[in-house]
Amino acid sequence: MLYKAWLMREFVTGQNLGRWREWMKALGKFPLAILASAMLSQTTKYMQARVSMLWRNAATSSLLRSYFSNMNYYKLQHHGTARIQDPDVRICSDVRQLLSSTCTCTCDISKAWAGLVSLIQQ
Repeated sequence: MLYKAWLMREFVTGQNLGRWREWMKALGKFPLAILASAMLSQTTKYMQARVSMLWRNAATSSLLRSYFSNMNYYKLQHHGTARIQDPDVRICSDVRQLLSSTCTCTCDISKAWAGLVSLIQQ
């Protein structure tokens, strides 16, 4: 992202100051930078969805294993004061929402740290 901003600065500076060689260099590099940026963005989105799905599968399996062991499904339905409607469906839907949000938050924090580190190193 920083490279794209630097390249855009070179492009505009070359154009405004009449430095046509710099302008042509930047013009030649710009499509490759855009392509690399788009590929990196799509790879990040894919990896985020993949990690979210793996976390969700692990959490759902663990929760369902606990739910079905020792007749916990029966205890939830017939004992105690709290009545939970469709706990097995709630496990799947609530886990999906929780882990999707957690994965998005984790990726956003990672991007922020990576941006901070890249700014500090320059």
